[in-house]
Amino acid sequence: MHDLKDDPKLWESLERFENIRIMVQDKNKTCFHGELRVGEDWFCLLSAVDPSRSFWVTAKDLVLHAISQQDECCEKPSIYCQIQGGSDEDPFETIYIVPEDSSLVVKIFEALCDLVRRNPVTLANGEEEKDSDGEWYGNVPPWSVENYDADQFEDAEETETQ
Repeated sequence: MHDLKDDPKLWESLERFENIRIMVQDKNKTCFHGELRVGEDWFCLLSAVDPSRSFWVTAKDLVLHAISQQDECCEKPSIYCQIQGGSDEDPFETIYIVPEDSSLVVKIFEALCDLVRRNPVTLANGEEEKDSDGEWYGNVPPWSVENYDADQFEDAEETETQ
């Protein structure tokens, strides 16, 4: 976290979302409120109370993001994120992006998907990382929010063992 109030990149935001809470799943359970801004290759939460407590993440450090309806860590629908750069014991930091207005969850998720699409992972050999079908890793899969069909995933048959 660092002071972003005078950072010129903040004015280059592509998306802005107000009344957002960030919950960091660290040993202190850090939580703060502000405005989420998504840029060309970054996103940040600009703290409404103290700009020095703003949270900045580059696209390359966003390892995973997903919609979370509700779990033991967050009582509302949110975006679950894993951010690269945690401690030596745990190289990833977990955060929840929680909008006051739950209807923004999908819009924020899509903004983060667009962020990842604009910034594909570059491998050591200079190639951009693709899967075996030639699709970019990090893109929204075919069963994304818009065309998700719960019936496409069948439960495994349960068998009783004695």
